[in-house]
Amino acid sequence: MKLVVDTNLLLSGTLWRGSPARLLNAVLSAPGTLCLSAEIILEFGEVLGRKEFAARLASQGTTVSDVMQRYQRLGRRILPAQLSDVPSLRDPKDLKILAAAVGAKADAIVTGDNDLLVLKEFAGIPIIDAAEALKRLGLS
Repeated sequence: MKLVVDTNLLLSGTLWRGSPARLLNAVLSAPGTLCLSAEIILEFGEVLGRKEFAARLASQGTTVSDVMQRYQRLGRRILPAQLSDVPSLRDPKDLKILAAAVGAKADAIVTGDNDLLVLKEFAGIPIIDAAEALKRLGLS
């Protein structure tokens, strides 16, 4: 199962426990494929490098560089599709997630962001939360 995961879910799954962490660990170790565009990787690195997350990373014995290397090594780098404006998209910053999903021909977009979840699907690609993704992978 090819998944595109938004930055907030990447952050949550990297720094805390719960469904996002279970999903990322599972997808990075076999049952699925984590599809990442350069824009998603860049945004994730910028957010993860914020001062407010430094103590959390240190408590896990890791660094921003370690985390980024893991995702770049284990995730699949994809080219996003060229999308014009999407009128139903409430937050224009989320366009990069939709473009990555279309470019990857993803099976699902996984997010905790209500601005994306409210769409339910885009270009035939379901938009689901981490718990639903775990169910679809048979891991719930």
